[in-house]
Amino acid sequence: MKILFLLILLTVTGTSALCQKHDNIWLTGYEGGTLSPPNDSFGITILDFSNQIEPKITGYQNITLDIIGANTSMCDSSGNLLFYTNGINIYNKNHKIMDNGNSINPGDIPGDVMYGAQIPQSVIGMKRSGYYDQYYLFSIEDGPGYPIGKRLHCNTIDMLQNNGLGKVIDKRKIIIEDSLSWGFFSGCKHENGRDWWLLVSTFNADSYYSILIQPDTFTVQKYSFEIPYSYGGGGVCFSPNGEHYAHSIHRSSTELPYIVLFDFNRCSGQLSNQKKHTLYNEDHFIVGTAFSPDSKLLYAFDDRVTYQYDLTAPDIFASEAIIAEWNGSLYYNIWPNNWWQGQLAPDGRIYVNNSNSNVNLHRVRFPNRKGVACQFVQNDIATPTINADDMPNLPNYRLGPVDGSACDTLGLDNHPLARFRWDFEDTLTPLRVTFTDLSAYEPEHWKWLFGDGVVYDTTASGEVFHSFPAPGLYTVCLVASNINSADTLCYAIQVGEMVGSTAPAEQVHHIAAFPNPVYQLLSLQVQGIADWQRVDAVIYDQLGRVAGHTAWRGGTGQINMAELPGGVYSLGIAVDGRATGIVRVVKI
Repeated sequence: MKILFLLILLTVTGTSALCQKHDNIWLTGYEGGTLSPPNDSFGITILDFSNQIEPKITGYQNITLDIIGANTSMCDSSGNLLFYTNGINIYNKNHKIMDNGNSINPGDIPGDVMYGAQIPQSVIGMKRSGYYDQYYLFSIEDGPGYPIGKRLHCNTIDMLQNNGLGKVIDKRKIIIEDSLSWGFFSGCKHENGRDWWLLVSTFNADSYYSILIQPDTFTVQKYSFEIPYSYGGGGVCFSPNGEHYAHSIHRSSTELPYIVLFDFNRCSGQLSNQKKHTLYNEDHFIVGTAFSPDSKLLYAFDDRVTYQYDLTAPDIFASEAIIAEWNGSLYYNIWPNNWWQGQLAPDGRIYVNNSNSNVNLHRVRFPNRKGVACQFVQNDIATPTINADDMPNLPNYRLGPVDGSACDTLGLDNHPLARFRWDFEDTLTPLRVTFTDLSAYEPEHWKWLFGDGVVYDTTASGEVFHSFPAPGLYTVCLVASNINSADTLCYAIQVGEMVGSTAPAEQVHHIAAFPNPVYQLLSLQVQGIADWQRVDAVIYDQLGRVAGHTAWRGGTGQINMAELPGGVYSLGIAVDGRATGIVRVVKI
C-alpha cells in the first residue's frame, strides 16, 4: 500500500497576498473555562485559515466564554486575531475582555449575560477607513420582548491602545432606534471600494434601513419594501460580488420556510427585483443561506435538506437541486446533527454549523460546482469542543470598487490579489491535482505555471485540473492580472508517493492514539514536532482502501470516525511529507 500526499513545502507571495485577511480566524463553542467541568466536550474551538489547504483547528477549554448566536471576529490585514465578540462583551487576542469592551448589549434577555447574545447575525465588524488601526463593531440591542431588537449600536475600537490589545473608544453609539428584526443583518462594500453598506430590516417587515458607513459619518436611509419577518431561525447574506442579497426564513406557525432573493445596488444601497420561493418541508424549521465564491449559485440549508439554485438560470428557483439530505447521524445518540447557517470561508469552501449541539461542522467542498458535484459532506470537520448556532457573521473583505461606475469616485482601482487552493481528489490518479482559483479584485486573466513546463492561460476563473508527469516537487504559480496590475502567488508542492505499508524501521516521532477502541472522535498526539509542522493522517480499512484523510498543524489533532463501520483501521501518519508511522485503531 502507499500513502499519497499533496503538501505545502514552500510559499512565495507577492506583497498584496499578505493583506485583506480580516476573516482569517473563526471561533465557535460554549461553556468554556469556569462555565463547565474540566476535560469535557465544552469549550472554545478556533479555526485558523492561514493556509489554503485545511484550517488549523485548536480547542481551548480554559477560555471562559459562551458563543450561542451572536458571533464575529476581526483579524488584521495579515490574518492575526485582534478581537472577537459573543454580542455581550468584546474580547482581545488574549481572550480577555477588552478595555471598555464589556456589556455592549445591555438588552432585556437575562440569559444573554451568561450565554452571550442569543441573536444570530446580530454583530458584524468592519475596518474604519481612513484610520490606521480602528474598527467598527455593530450590534443589535435586545428589544422589550422576544423577538424584537430596539437599537442598532456602533462601537469604535482603537487597536493602538493598550499595547495592541485595543480599547473601545466610542461605545454603544446609537445609529438606529426602532423596532428592528432580531439580528439578521449583513454588510457589503460600496461601489467606491472604501465605504460599506449595512442592511437592517424592521420587525414588522414593511421596511428596511440601508446605512452608508463612511470614515466619519453614518447616512441612514429607510425604504418601504417588504423584507421577510425573521425571529431566530433564518439568515441573510450578500453574494461575494455584492450583486445579490438573500434572506431565508424558518417555518412559523402559519407559513412554511422560504427564501427571498433580491438584486442589490452597491451604489445606492437599494434592493430590487424580489423573488420568493417556499421550501415545501412541513416538518423542517430553520434555514440558512450562502452563495458560491463565484456568485453564480445560491445554497439554502434547512435543518434536514440542502438545496442549490442557479443564479444564471432564466428561472432561478425552477433550477432547484437537492444536494444532500440528513443522514440520520446523532451526537451522543441524542441530538440530530442537523445544519443551519452557512458561511463562505477564505479557503473557498462553505462551512455549515449545527442547529443542535455537535462536535462537527459540515462543508460544501467545491461550492462553484453544480449539483452533487459540489460535494456537501456532513460532519466533515471534527471540532474539539461542542458547537451550536454560532457561525461567525463575516462580510466579504476582498471586494473592490466597480471600476468606471458612477460611484467609482475615489480612484481605488481593482488590483488583483492572486490566491488559490489545491485538492487531491482521487487516489486512483495520484498525479492529478485540482486547483481552485480564489483570486480577488477583478482579475481578467489567469496564467497557471505548473512547474513541469506546462503553462495554461485562461480568461476564466474557476477550477483547473492538471496531471503531473511524475512524482516530485513542483513550484506551481498563479499570475492573476487585469489592466491595472498583476499579482503572483507560488507554492512548492510535493506530488508523489510515500511507502507506508508497514511501520518504518526508524520512527522519527512517537505517536499516541486515544481512546482506542474509539466510537467517534479519535485524538492523535505526535510528539516532538513544532506547532507549524503539518501532520497528515490517512485512514485505511482492512482491504487497504482509503477510508478518510485529515491534516492539521502541530502535535495534536483529531479524526472523526463516527461514520465509519466497526472494524480495525490503519492510520498512516506523516509529518511534513515524511512517513513516520502506522497506528492501528479499533472502531466500535
